[in-house]
Amino acid sequence: AAPRDRALKVHSGPTHAPRMLRPSRTMLPIRRGLATMLGLEVFESSSASLFGGEKKLSVRDFALPSEYANRNVVLLARPSNAPLPDALPAGAGGFSVLGVVQLSGGTAPYENRQAFESDVSRHQVPPGSEVHRKYAGESGGAWPGPLGDVYAWSIDSAEPKPEWHARFQGGATPAITRRHKSFFTVEMPSGADGLGAATVASTITYPAKPPAGRHSGRLMEPSIWPRIAPIWPSSTHFPHPVDSLHEEDDTRLVDVEDGRTCAEPPTLDSHGFELCRSPCVATDLDDAAQLEAYLAQTARLVQRATRADLVVPFHHVRIDTARGIR
Repeated sequence: AAPRDRALKVHSGPTHAPRMLRPSRTMLPIRRGLATMLGLEVFESSSASLFGGEKKLSVRDFALPSEYANRNVVLLARPSNAPLPDALPAGAGGFSVLGVVQLSGGTAPYENRQAFESDVSRHQVPPGSEVHRKYAGESGGAWPGPLGDVYAWSIDSAEPKPEWHARFQGGATPAITRRHKSFFTVEMPSGADGLGAATVASTITYPAKPPAGRHSGRLMEPSIWPRIAPIWPSSTHFPHPVDSLHEEDDTRLVDVEDGRTCAEPPTLDSHGFELCRSPCVATDLDDAAQLEAYLAQTARLVQRATRADLVVPFHHVRIDTARGIR
């Protein structure tokens, strides 16, 4: 970017290469009418205590992956103790879709059998049950059990979806593919009935590739330049005429879906964008002091996510749809 009366070339130091955001070659496929969601196979027999609130822990033989915590996870219920196949096409049947759960914790195993069995009121796996024998073996036996370390994931919320259960009976099940142990990628139909997130077509504007002898860039309004110029004190002037900057756009029609439902969370390194959560420090953005604190908090968040040496907020857009402010 450059002001209309001068241009600037920004370069990095000798040991810091600039980080470029580029389209990922391994992005999840987008299929119109489908939303890719994360699924977890569970015992169908556990659904009553799960949705009733008695079951507060999910017993597993592996730690909960951090990227799967605090996310909506579709529950795939199998009628028997046999695990689901690694992949099933749409309509294959063999399981039912019960609802959605959110999980957390589960990073440390139980230290001993006593600790596991004293937690029975929360994980609902009593001694003598088939699930107990699977994970802990016979009471009084060696620890850990037959499958090794035993973990308990916290069940933060569990919401039944009777409309899903009714729709996906028999041969109407969605396609699933195993991602990691008990977790699956689920291709849920999208639509007005709330089954997954809708996929929509939208226009996205990108900088057009400049022709030979031209350079991508933007000419700034003079009022913005004073706030940007101090950011790069070691920069050199743009070595080309300002007229060589190429400002044309390339507008494309693309498929867009809700990234919150992706089985693999988008990241800056994999997709070029990322959803970062941070409690807001401001309650009134009309207050100048709170606005400054909010901008500083945003700068710190961006710096952590991008690993940038310096982040300087120089412009913001206020949007309040209720008050018609933009």
